[in-house]
Amino acid sequence: MAFVLALSTRAGVAVAQGTPPTRAAEDAIVGDIGTVLGASRFEQGVSEAPASVTIVTRNEIERFGWRTLGALINSVRGFNTTNDRNYTYLAVRGFGPSGDYNSRVLVLLDGVRVNENIFDAAYLGLESVVDLDQIERVEVIRGPSSSIYGAGAVFGVVNIITRHGRDVQRTTLNLEAGSYGTRAMRLSTGQRRAAGLEYFASAGAYDSRGQDLYFPEFDAAATNRGIAAGLDGERRESAFASMAIGEFSSHIAFAERQKDIPTASFGTLFNVPGSRTMDRTLQVKTAYDHTFENNAVLSASVAYLRSDYDGKYVYSDGQHREDANGRVLIGESRYVRTLGSRQRLIVGGEFRDNLRQSQSVTAPGAVPFADNTRSDVWALFAQDEVRIGRFIVNGGVRHDHYGSFGGTTNPRLALILGNGQESSLKLLLGRSFRPPNNYELYYQDGVSAKRPLHIGPEQIQTRELVAQHRAAPWLLLSGSLYRTKMKDLISLEVDSADSKLVYENDGRVAANGAEGEVEVNVGSATARLSYTLQRTEYTKSGQEEENSPRHVGKLHLAAPLYHERLSAAVEAVAMSARLNARRESVPGFVVANLTLLTLKSWHGARASASVYNVLDRRYGFPSPADIRQRAIPQDRRSVRLSVQLSR
Repeated sequence: MAFVLALSTRAGVAVAQGTPPTRAAEDAIVGDIGTVLGASRFEQGVSEAPASVTIVTRNEIERFGWRTLGALINSVRGFNTTNDRNYTYLAVRGFGPSGDYNSRVLVLLDGVRVNENIFDAAYLGLESVVDLDQIERVEVIRGPSSSIYGAGAVFGVVNIITRHGRDVQRTTLNLEAGSYGTRAMRLSTGQRRAAGLEYFASAGAYDSRGQDLYFPEFDAAATNRGIAAGLDGERRESAFASMAIGEFSSHIAFAERQKDIPTASFGTLFNVPGSRTMDRTLQVKTAYDHTFENNAVLSASVAYLRSDYDGKYVYSDGQHREDANGRVLIGESRYVRTLGSRQRLIVGGEFRDNLRQSQSVTAPGAVPFADNTRSDVWALFAQDEVRIGRFIVNGGVRHDHYGSFGGTTNPRLALILGNGQESSLKLLLGRSFRPPNNYELYYQDGVSAKRPLHIGPEQIQTRELVAQHRAAPWLLLSGSLYRTKMKDLISLEVDSADSKLVYENDGRVAANGAEGEVEVNVGSATARLSYTLQRTEYTKSGQEEENSPRHVGKLHLAAPLYHERLSAAVEAVAMSARLNARRESVPGFVVANLTLLTLKSWHGARASASVYNVLDRRYGFPSPADIRQRAIPQDRRSVRLSVQLSR
């Protein structure tokens, strides 16, 4: 059962179009904790949402110098990320098993899922389809949400809300340079016309040569004394455009990322060029929203998502190639009706047609592997919110039917005791599920991985108590206590019979945890301190789950300098030791970042400078099952400089 000291809405000081925040903006930050769209698929106060929610604003993105969606989410309590020098992986409240490509968190782009349909992967690093410069705010919603979103929303939902023309009203050019030969450029423009037409467009490129990395496990003469030289490069191109007029809106998002692999993953040759991955994502969405005279709202959308993965891996017999190509058409509609002043009802449906789900492996002298399937999912959902005095009772249920394995029904119940935006106490009960994805079901490469004989869906149940209290106009206290149980967890294991990787249902896992957060806003200065105590373990054996730190502390400080011409922001993350996939202990660490940002423009120019890992700590993340190393080393001290030119 969970008791919270509150829901946290991230509030930062507004930095709009290069001007310092006004007193009205400061008052709004201190007195209001905001609204959320993603918790119930309609806008509601954070204190009234049937979940524990954190909102990260554009102001915070600028002030703290985050460059990827993963870095942003890593700042939120209860969430932490790892990186294997190829992809960014997300762990939520102690759950971060090896071989999970973020398939247990649903990522939405303006309300539409961007998890692709082979791995169910949510891309969080530079492989993400959206750049942080294109984001207005991010809603991080904890807990199971299958009652409203279906599969994938097991541990939470991340709803990305992109910028609109009214948020920009100018053209900007961003130029960046940094350590390891990093260069980036982005051009953005947006306008809102008097006739009602609104548009925003942004395109950019990124290139980094990376660094030479030392791995003690390969410290031998035959493997360059453990140094992977010149094998950490990364390149990215991306574009985003949106348009709205009247009740219609649409967007298109595209990104292509190529990353060299320095870790000799999956048994590839160490310090030999040629191993790399390429990911390409395209999403196109069109939506219609109509408000009736009785304030009921009808929303409908159709979206097309295309994903392509191309992996090249160098072995002693030559280069092996993997391909995965997904195409999915998503249609959704929902109707929200307010009945009197005490009830709000939402009903809706969703249909996903997986037009293509193909994956293949080709290797010299081996029988090629190819799998090409097609499937569909349809769902109906409903949620009813009723006010009884100071109480809100929120109940929802969703039924999903999969052509591959049948139907599943998942409920959610929330009892909320509130006092406006000042205080709230929430009792949350939820159930969620995740069927095995195509990669877990069918993948085999004939070398390091094989297809499972049998694997079934996993289920999760969560009980949580969330509380929030504004102790003073400048002080917000928040936190939670929770208990989570997972049955038939799908994880990547090594079969002792042949040493091959295989996905299995790995028994029952339980997590217990407590989160607390203190947020202070005084004028233009903000401070946020959070601490998480958690334990995730296998129910029968009592063994601790991999990649699950017992203690996590996070500190965020931001304050104006030099007559509010500059902003200085410090982010520090402390994490205790964790186990890797082979149950080897990886030491904990403390990492701090510093960002300086100009709040006022000078002839249309602004600048920022970030120093990451200021203390130059040597640390690493737990390695997954496919990597031989105990830990994956992360960047030492690095610098990024950015200039924004506007007109």
